Amino acid sequence: MKVCNRCLFNENTPGIKFNADGTCNYCDLHNELEKQYPTGDIIGLGRKLKTKNEYDCVIGISGGCDSSFMLYLAVKVMGLKPLAVHFNNGFNSEISISNMKKMCGKLGVTLEIRKIDPKEYNDIYHSFFKAGLPDIEAVTDLALMASLYESAYKHKIKTVFVGHSFRTEGISPLGYSYMDSGYVRSVQKTFGTLPIKTLPELRFLTFMKYLLSGIKRIRPLYYIDYDKEQIKEFLSNEFGWQWYGGLHKESIISDFVKNYWIWQRYGVDKRVTEYSGLVRTGTITRDEANEILSIHPDISDWTHAETTRILGFNPDEYLNYPKKTYKDFKNYKRLFKIFRPLFWIFLKLDRIPLSFYKKYCV
Repeated sequence: MKVCNRCLFNENTPGIKFNADGTCNYCDLHNELEKQYPTGDIIGLGRKLKTKNEYDCVIGISGGCDSSFMLYLAVKVMGLKPLAVHFNNGFNSEISISNMKKMCGKLGVTLEIRKIDPKEYNDIYHSFFKAGLPDIEAVTDLALMASLYESAYKHKIKTVFVGHSFRTEGISPLGYSYMDSGYVRSVQKTFGTLPIKTLPELRFLTFMKYLLSGIKRIRPLYYIDYDKEQIKEFLSNEFGWQWYGGLHKESIISDFVKNYWIWQRYGVDKRVTEYSGLVRTGTITRDEANEILSIHPDISDWTHAETTRILGFNPDEYLNYPKKTYKDFKNYKRLFKIFRPLFWIFLKLDRIPLSFYKKYCV
């Protein structure tokens, strides 16, 4: 098995290419991101984004470590007036709900919560399980992003904050995670029993409208040295924030999909993406990461039972269904490539991140 000389990705990683020195193209992208988003000037970034409006930016929050710290950064470090937006898919853990309330309450931030008809939402999930697709979480990720843009457009806010850091979360290969609203609609049309009515969507023309209107998508965590263990302790001491026990465990469905379903169904340990990011930055060594990953991901019996209860069906019945990918359904990938010159301009204007451009347009 050929493994990258720098990170943990190997020859089975989707889309991987190896350089002459034995490193991979995902490490190359990491290096590009390092150059484009140097750490240090988070205060200067905040100064550029301040406005005289009621809100300076929209922030998506989940109660997790990244989004909670990003909210703190926006208010206390960057001096901004954020509007917090949460998409409630019905799978929030009690800890995540408590964390959101504590952070918004103590920071004096207004929180908007978007909800969806649970029957419709679970029917869409059912469709993805039946379709044999790994991109189960694309539904929630897209709905959250659509909610952020909708709130920004509604309140005439020109900046959307997203809580992601390539240094701590790594770079997800396209074969591990693909998402666009055309894809979700195609899957639901093929396997669903209910029409999409309440799900926040980011249709292609709507997405273009938001980008052309001048809304920027900023990832503040790209601009700081970010040690999660220190940040968890800080959030706990300052806000009474609680750790939820592991990667992605702030959401019941995220815990189920990433720490059980993907491993059992596809033999893919999604933690490799995060730990590859940490290895690239020198936060941990390859040996330390491999030791952690030697213990396979798993979930509690409660998480499995609760996921089954909320969904109204047991996903395990689809474990042996034929496997498919986003390429088997209609999606916007071709459109993203056709409009690549325009998206390159959006990239230069900070309206899309480099990782989006590389994955979807190139």
